[in-house]
Amino acid sequence: MGEVHYMISEAAKRVNVETHVLRYWEEELSLSIGRTEMGHRYYTEDDIQLFCCIRELKEQGIQLKELKGLIPDMLRTRDKLKLQKEPKEDPTVSNSVSEEQPDMASNASLEKIQLQIEEIFQHAMLENNKILEESVSQSISQAIIKEM
Repeated sequence: MGEVHYMISEAAKRVNVETHVLRYWEEELSLSIGRTEMGHRYYTEDDIQLFCCIRELKEQGIQLKELKGLIPDMLRTRDKLKLQKEPKEDPTVSNSVSEEQPDMASNASLEKIQLQIEEIFQHAMLENNKILEESVSQSISQAIIKEM
């Protein structure tokens, strides 16, 4: 059974944004979105999860410029989580159980990715704050020395 693909209108509904927002984020963040033979975009569950993370981070006030640097880490984290999940799958599990698990598993994966993104962003913010603190301190010191 192949991977499910969603057209842009369905993906936008699932992410809870307008279609032009997905196009804009794709362009600004240099995301690689699949295309049909006709050139139309199609989105996978992974793409939709990534866009949901982006939406949540944007709602928290993070700019796309800052997100662009985090995207490779987000994708690596997603791939690691996929690899961790694969060996745990049991092919003997019945279809009725396995049909219920993807939603729960994707929610758990999304939560893990979001937590890791938050950790990465917090670390980046702390580093940025240290740099700003040093810069402001140096500027104030220089201004005081000039005044004296």
